Amino acid sequence: MTYSILVADDDAMNREIMEAFLATEDYQVHLANNGTMALQMTAALRPHLLILDVLLPDMSGYEVCQQLKSNRATAAIPILIVTGFDEPEDKQAAKTAGANDFLARPFEPEEFLARVQALLPHR
Repeated sequence: MTYSILVADDDAMNREIMEAFLATEDYQVHLANNGTMALQMTAALRPHLLILDVLLPDMSGYEVCQQLKSNRATAAIPILIVTGFDEPEDKQAAKTAGANDFLARPFEPEEFLARVQALLPHR
């Protein structure tokens, strides 16, 4: 089974780095550069996992997360928040929004991939 993962980040370099890490595990990766695109692509593609940045140009990653978790059709999709923020209130905001996990940048590729794998449905 090939897992489908949507990465939503407004920074092209961040998207490319995460895509490269995910490609090493043969995941099918889709990319979005804003919250609206992330919502539309999640509805259309139903990825197995959504990786969300907090700072998106049109809405926060927390808002995207809340919208997806409040929609019956997308509520079960796991969400990993990946951000440069690493304060306790950032982690709490992610949890309040419904995120399944939180990872601060910079991160080690091994930790990133371990978090991704832990959130995917087991094979």
